[in-house]
This record gives sequence, C-alpha cells and structure tokens, in this order.
Amino acid sequence: MRINKYLATAGLGSRRKVEQLVLDGAIKVNGVIIKDLSTDISDTDKVEYLNRLVSISSDKVYYMLNKPRGVLTSCSDGHGRKLIIDYVPPTPKVFPVGRLDYETEGLIILTNDGDFANNIIHPRCHIAKTYEIVTNKRLSVEDKENLEKGVNLGDFTTLPSKISVDKKIPSGYLRQITIFEGKNRQIRKMFDHVGHSVISLKRISIGRLQLGDVPIGKYKKLNKQDLDKIFLGGK
Repeated sequence: MRINKYLATAGLGSRRKVEQLVLDGAIKVNGVIIKDLSTDISDTDKVEYLNRLVSISSDKVYYMLNKPRGVLTSCSDGHGRKLIIDYVPPTPKVFPVGRLDYETEGLIILTNDGDFANNIIHPRCHIAKTYEIVTNKRLSVEDKENLEKGVNLGDFTTLPSKISVDKKIPSGYLRQITIFEGKNRQIRKMFDHVGHSVISLKRISIGRLQLGDVPIGKYKKLNKQDLDKIFLGGK
C-alpha cells in the first residue's frame, strides 16, 4: 500500500495532508525518515509519526460534532487550547474533515477514513456548505448580488454563493449563506470585503446533512444514510 494511502487510512488526515507530513519529514518507516511518496508499506513495516506508532484500524467511524466557539479545529496544540478531538471518543483516532476557525461554531465531521475526507475537501467537489451568520448591519441589494456572483479577495476569487435576505434579531442581522468551497476564513473575509463586522458564524449543513438539534459540544455518530446526504446537496 502506498504510504499516503496507508497514513490516510490510519487516520492521520486526508491524502493531501498526509502527503505533506511525508514531505516535511514527519514520518519514519522502520526507524528511517521517509520523504518519497512512492514508498510502499507492507504488513511487516513499522510506521511512526512523531515517534508514535501508526497502525490501521479496520473500523471506520464518522462523527458529526457541533463545535463550540473558542475550540481549535486540530488534533494537537502547543498552547493548551481546547481541541475538537476532546469532544469525541479517543479511540479509534480520528481527525477533522476540513476546518472551522477558532471563533466559528457548528457542524464539523471527524473520521479515520482518509479517502472519505479527501472526497469532501478536494477542490473539485464543490459540496454545498451552509452557514448562519450574524453581522452588524443590513446587507444592501448591491452587496448581496456582488457576493453571490463572487468577489476578488486578493489571494483568491470566491465561487458564486447563495445568500438569504436579512432578518433583524436583537444581536444584529441574521442570514444564511451557502458556499461551494472552503477557503480559510472565507465567509468572514467576504463580509469584511463589503464593510460588515461578523458577530457570530455557525455552519448548519454540509450537502443535505443537517446539524439539526445536536447540542453544542456534543456529537452524533453517522451512518451510511447520513453520509450519502453529504453528496446530494452540491451545485
């Protein structure tokens, strides 16, 4: 089995993420650092990540977590911050599919299935992701149309999105936005681009998989029917 598939299957991340781990020299095979992505792993090889043994679990698990605000989307942190993996069972080892930034809450999937993760986060997939966003002011018709068409944010131009009309609530103006990509802090950058301050941001669905009534900080184990919903709500 190729080293990238082995590491992804072992739950270290998507194919792209584990390939970077190899290139960064973070993987040892039989005590030797390996940077060649064509390396094949056999049943008798000893594979290590940061000097910890890596093995493949035959059981694939999929969790949908309602991520709290102020929690890091990561499996490790050197500053003692709360991590999303603290909210799901410790075994088998899982990793997050994509990211939600530190101040964003809502739906995020954790799994040990690297191929599944890659099918969601790969740029070619364009799976719909819907968020509830509260900002400090009403969105003008012109700004709404521009954001929906796609805007140049400097380092990238956003794909077309869908934005609902504003609803006034005590804390600001609530709306839903659906995007088909997942750039770093993309929605916050989009609304900052048109002069809005983001008060809160929460992801409520991926494809047709809805967060529903999962409480903040709790998770739901997903079955095949749940997973199928993810790929039914794209463009």
